[in-house]
Amino acid sequence: MLRPDVVHVQSHFQVGRGLLAAVRGQVPDRRHDHFMPENMLRHAQVPDVLADRVSRWAWRDPAHVFGAADAVALPHLVQNGLLHRPGDVVGLAAALTALLDDPATCMRMGASGRKVAAAHDAALDAFEDVYSDVRRGAAGVRVRRPVAGER
Repeated sequence: MLRPDVVHVQSHFQVGRGLLAAVRGQVPDRRHDHFMPENMLRHAQVPDVLADRVSRWAWRDPAHVFGAADAVALPHLVQNGLLHRPGDVVGLAAALTALLDDPATCMRMGASGRKVAAAHDAALDAFEDVYSDVRRGAAGVRVRRPVAGER
């Protein structure tokens, strides 16, 4: 029988949720997610009048799944921001107050954030192109891996 020391789950959807249920209370877990309802809403063509309500509803599920985690987020990936413990309102208020009291840090963080976002533009464009091709039925791109010895 497989007995891992730690289980790392990347998504709150079915496979991750099932794995977490299977090891609950037996194995510590680490969870992170790339789910952003705001990104989903744009592609799901949710009317603007419903977007805020649907977004709040969609955030409840990952919050529920990740709320029971032994650890969430990968702090070393936060290149531009301030961390606080989930649910720590006092810690969040202190971080926001520190930013409000330090305009130079706000400017530096803003510039850094724009730089990080700009680096992702090419990848985002490529993903959107793939999705557009699929929607048009033109997704015929195949990646061919070279056979050993081929050039």
